[in-house]
Amino acid sequence: LIPPNSESFSKVIRAWNLDELHEKQYGLPGSSVENAWRWLDELLQRERKGDVDLGPAPELFSSILKTAARSSARGENMLTVGLATFWAMKESRFPPNTSL
Repeated sequence: LIPPNSESFSKVIRAWNLDELHEKQYGLPGSSVENAWRWLDELLQRERKGDVDLGPAPELFSSILKTAARSSARGENMLTVGLATFWAMKESRFPPNTSL
């Protein structure tokens, strides 16, 4: 059994983001970006628990935010995903640039 690493988490998150933007996506609009957020949240939780081999790349946060913005889904779930991603990024090792 090969344990997951940051790269494997990143690939799964990116795959869900790509699925969200395809016309024929798996599930309802918004569900794929919600899955991407769940995987990022799992990665963050594992990092917080001290798994030194795991940690998000900064672009994972922005990719979820961009996908949520470009999604055809319109509703509270997209706002929830966007806010959760933003706050997680703000609390991470990669806070957003506040000089904008």
